[in-house]
Amino acid sequence: MGKANKKPDIKRVMNSWLSKYEIEQKDFAIEEERKRSVGARESKDTLKKKKPQATLDLHGKTLNEAEPAVNAFLRESFSRGLSKVLIIHGKGHHSGGEPVLKKLVYDALRRCSFAGETGIPERAEGGSGAVWVILRQRSR
Repeated sequence: MGKANKKPDIKRVMNSWLSKYEIEQKDFAIEEERKRSVGARESKDTLKKKKPQATLDLHGKTLNEAEPAVNAFLRESFSRGLSKVLIIHGKGHHSGGEPVLKKLVYDALRRCSFAGETGIPERAEGGSGAVWVILRQRSR
């Protein structure tokens, strides 16, 4: 009969090592957090290149229709766990001045607690008449 190959308890081994070398556990936790944030940054770069998982097209909507639509779309996308979405607001050619829906969308994104980084998509996805949004993920 051979010994069963058991994996050591990593936390126990790490805590033993930390106390042996008199390293405070909080220092280790800070380093681990830094590593996680670097990994998150790398995944954001990957997200920027990915296609949006959902799209909201506001063409033909009034300000009164667009505002609740944007807020509902962002909430629904976040609750579904989506990481990247696209909002098409148009270029404002029919606004008779500045693009009002574009301003509304960016204002909504600034107020939204789970809207992260934004950017202008490729021309085929709307170019300057749209914005992609990376949604912050819920803490696990």
